[in-house]
Amino acid sequence: MANLEMLENRIGYVFKNKSFLREGLTHSSYLNEASKDHGDCYERLEFLGDSVLQITVSDYLYKNFPSLSEGKMSQIRSVVVCEDGLFAIAKEFNLGDYIFLSHGEEMSGGREKASILSDSLEAVIAAIYLDSDFNTAKEFIIKHFEKYIVSAVENKKSEQDYKSRLQEYAMSKGLRISYDIISQKGPDHDKTYTAKVVLSNGAFATGDGSGKKRAEQQAAKVLFDKLK
Repeated sequence: MANLEMLENRIGYVFKNKSFLREGLTHSSYLNEASKDHGDCYERLEFLGDSVLQITVSDYLYKNFPSLSEGKMSQIRSVVVCEDGLFAIAKEFNLGDYIFLSHGEEMSGGREKASILSDSLEAVIAAIYLDSDFNTAKEFIIKHFEKYIVSAVENKKSEQDYKSRLQEYAMSKGLRISYDIISQKGPDHDKTYTAKVVLSNGAFATGDGSGKKRAEQQAAKVLFDKLK
């Protein structure tokens, strides 16, 4: 695996506490092969990083695009903060070269899996936040996400973001929308999730995916196609 100093050079941030970075790059599958002092996997950091990313993108949209409605800002944010968007930025860093994976996960192409790379990028964002402060994490996010935010504002977003399209439909009808992960199967390092999306008028659909966000996108696609 590549030297982590190379990754620090790529992302433009040098960690004071290297353990934050190592945890942000550790997939759960690796813990079965790692020594006891390696630390934890990135799942808790991913949770935190998602929140830091969401508030940063929200703040950027609110302050820089005052003409955008709440619904439009929500739509744009979901385009930027989605698995495909995170995957694109992770690929810019060659993040897959630095992730700690089990031998089996690596052999199955784990270093190129969108779900793994996008989750790890969120974890790295949290690692930067914990190692420094919110403003530093915010600067990192804006530096690397700004072009994608602006592109989304200019309506150059992917037509495959069905969660945004379904959200827009729901808002136009005055409906509430909710997502739940209703099942998961497979080993920890290779799970398949099933998501259910429900509108407040009773319409619903389910979808499967290699990550929770991808499953939600698939469920949204199925329901959106039904409603067209």
